Amino acid sequence: MTQTTIREAVLRAEPRIAEPEARTDGLSVSTPDHRKSALQVGQPPTYEAPAAASGGNGFVIGAASVLAFVILPFVIACAYYWGIATPQYIAEARFAVRTLGGPDVGGKGTHLLATVPLQQDAYVVDSFIHSPAILDRLKGRVDFRKFFAGDQFDFWARLRARDTRENLIDYFNRHVKTYLDGPSGIVTLKTRTFSPRDSQMLAQAVIDESEKLANQLAARARAD
Repeated sequence: MTQTTIREAVLRAEPRIAEPEARTDGLSVSTPDHRKSALQVGQPPTYEAPAAASGGNGFVIGAASVLAFVILPFVIACAYYWGIATPQYIAEARFAVRTLGGPDVGGKGTHLLATVPLQQDAYVVDSFIHSPAILDRLKGRVDFRKFFAGDQFDFWARLRARDTRENLIDYFNRHVKTYLDGPSGIVTLKTRTFSPRDSQMLAQAVIDESEKLANQLAARARAD
């Protein structure tokens, strides 16, 4: 009976495998227990998700971008227009390029006092206003540089005294604008200077020189 009890106890005992130990120069290094590892046979490996990055840096970058590209330009523009910029004034005029002579009301002939629009000449006049030739014709009438060059005007808007002819033409075209209505031949002219009187004088001078050009074109057409 004693032998049977001992045999059953041996059969019921759980078998254990001793883990080998590696020794190096008196240091004992034990091999880890593979049965306690998370990577066991038949069990999928688990991954730990990295911690989310803090959103503090994104907020700082966004605030800096808004400050640099929205608030700061707005403050600079307000300071310039309210404290530095010289007031500018616009004079507007409309004129049409027409010629005498056209079909009679009854359609039986030509009436000398009738006027007909000349669309082609209107386009020529519009191009003439934005060409270097207009500056040559304005020299004898108005002092264009006097309208825009001077220490009394703000630095960014005024005309530099030493600007080249090309820069002068670009400056003129930025301050003298035209709009041509093709079907009617009406040209809308807008001139912008630093005083109402100068704007009106410049607009009148441009209209007078445009009228001279239109008359020259009409005279040449009649001569041909």
